[in-house]
Amino acid sequence: MRYTGWHNNGTVFRSSGIEIDGSPERFQLSPVSPNWSERLQLMTEGDSAMFWTRGGLLVFEVELLEVIPPELITPEDTAPEVPAPEVPAPEDTVPELTAPEVTAPEVTAPKDIAPKDIALVELEPFVLPGYAVLDYARGDLNRDERKTDVVLALRRVDELGWQLESEEEPPRPLLLLVRGENGGLHLAGRDDAVVMCRTCGGVFGDPLEGIVIEDGYFSVKHYGGAATRFFQWVTFHWDGSGGWTLHKIRAGSFHISNSEEVDERVKTKADFGEVPFGQYPADTLD
Repeated sequence: MRYTGWHNNGTVFRSSGIEIDGSPERFQLSPVSPNWSERLQLMTEGDSAMFWTRGGLLVFEVELLEVIPPELITPEDTAPEVPAPEVPAPEDTVPELTAPEVTAPEVTAPKDIAPKDIALVELEPFVLPGYAVLDYARGDLNRDERKTDVVLALRRVDELGWQLESEEEPPRPLLLLVRGENGGLHLAGRDDAVVMCRTCGGVFGDPLEGIVIEDGYFSVKHYGGAATRFFQWVTFHWDGSGGWTLHKIRAGSFHISNSEEVDERVKTKADFGEVPFGQYPADTLD
């Protein structure tokens, strides 16, 4: 696989591209941290994904190139070392989002960052002050065959210390960034209700499992709970006229003692009508 790791303030601390000239690395699944193990087992060859460790303080972008049979793994194949995180100082105020048009020629990566890492640099103008990147995915959002549009989820940098007893937990904005003909990204939509809060996952931890884009559709996946687990996939699709509408919500729950007995619910437009992105109601499944 190829991978790059950042602190949540955007500083690159490790990259297979930096340290071994872009060559992929391979290692056994067993010595990898639990977060890596769970996410890697959800991937197939050719997939790319973002992983978070240590409570969201570290982020890895991973490209799985090949799954190697256990008998072909050598003792030298080891997992990447995860360094101690650096926590950026929180901002006192969060201004309204103003995202400028970013053109490709203006985006330059530092000399010590591999070319693939330019994506994170390109997203910086869209990150709200006081916020950090929580997750993102790249793909074709509006079926114009430009496969580098972005769905970007943000979180407050002080989210881990938020006092829920006295104040409501801050939202996690979800931004749609579309690439124009000039090669730059521009903000095409924002919704503050799609991504669940950090504590919504219960004892299982942060419920955000990932974001997927495929041919004009994008889904935000959640998973959490304790003895009783829940899952929720919220899917939007390109409406062909300049926006995205809610397509489907798949949700369910099961007890870990009997994971085959799942209480699943699926709702479509026939149930909730026409719901534009930006107006997602948290109670859509009620």
